[in-house]
Amino acid sequence: MDRGTLASRARDALRGTPSGLATADLAACLFGNASVRLPALVSQVGELLARLRDRGEVVQLGDDLWIAADEAVVSRTDLPSASVDGHDVPDLTATVPAVSGERDFAVLAVLAAGMVRGIERILEVAVVRVTDGNPVLTWSTLVNPDPTSSGMVQLPRTVLDRAGLEPDAFEDAMPVGAAMTEVASLLEGAVVVGHGVGATLDMLSRVARRHGVPTPYRRGMEWVDTEALARTVLPDLVRPSVDRVAQALGVPPVRRDRASLRAPQLAMIHRALQARVSGSQADLPTSGFPGGTQAL
Repeated sequence: MDRGTLASRARDALRGTPSGLATADLAACLFGNASVRLPALVSQVGELLARLRDRGEVVQLGDDLWIAADEAVVSRTDLPSASVDGHDVPDLTATVPAVSGERDFAVLAVLAAGMVRGIERILEVAVVRVTDGNPVLTWSTLVNPDPTSSGMVQLPRTVLDRAGLEPDAFEDAMPVGAAMTEVASLLEGAVVVGHGVGATLDMLSRVARRHGVPTPYRRGMEWVDTEALARTVLPDLVRPSVDRVAQALGVPPVRRDRASLRAPQLAMIHRALQARVSGSQADLPTSGFPGGTQAL
């Protein structure tokens, strides 16, 4: 089955199941029930779903629940509660629709591979802290997802090509546990901003727990999901991926799919969406970010 046919069948399966499907269940729909015993096939479906999500064709809810974008409802009542298996997890119904510019924001972007629950690999993470509409701190790091392994880190070529990176770039990168600890510190006390940010926080927190370090998500944390906000502010934009939203708002595109480039871009997107919500026509805050638009 070629990639296009597989993607088409995946979309059809999700549209036929409005309540959503887990990755393994979708693999069973596509390849038969025996596929759940073949991790490679489940992983392939996970990567397909990640691509479709990035193109705005599917939406990820919680740990591992996927629905077709045209079936998505911004506010749901049947999502995971704030505690699962004794751990705090993001309540995806709690997305803050829009928050005053007087609040402190932490704009979060992540580059990851292997989006299937339990095998997520964080490759890069970036945070931009914004106070009173102005960026006051920018932090990013490459992450070694396998700090205990010997030899070169093995990563999907497609992910590396989109990011413009080689496997050896991660050998001396920050260990994943240390990176999660730093992210948790940088998000403390801020409203977290990101595209699909609830699922991102959930993923980072699962990784943090596996490494025995503080989780980026804390009970009561507030966030702004720029994807959900874009669906409200830009209702004619059928698939509000980061790139599509940026283009619609006049925010400069990024050259590479890097978290260090996405975080400043998302900060600009958030500012522009806030301006639309408030009815103002504030200029995009390109000059305040490191390198201005050239950083993108």
